[in-house]
Amino acid sequence: GAPRGDAKLADLEAAAAAEVARIAEDGVSNEELGKAKDHYLLNMIFAEDNLDWLASIYGSTLATGGTVKD
Repeated sequence: GAPRGDAKLADLEAAAAAEVARIAEDGVSNEELGKAKDHYLLNMIFAEDNLDWLASIYGSTLATGGTVKD
């Protein structure tokens, strides 16, 4: 999305670092994991209708050592 409000980059970086530290310390909850899985699956479903996105998925999979079957 587009930037909005008057947030500062330093504030964003601090919030991101705090979230990474929280996850490293506590892990993710079942609810967070479920939301992430749902989001991923929905993106995969919609990707099947978008050739550019599908090409991107294949490209990134192959570039990171995966195969077409993956």
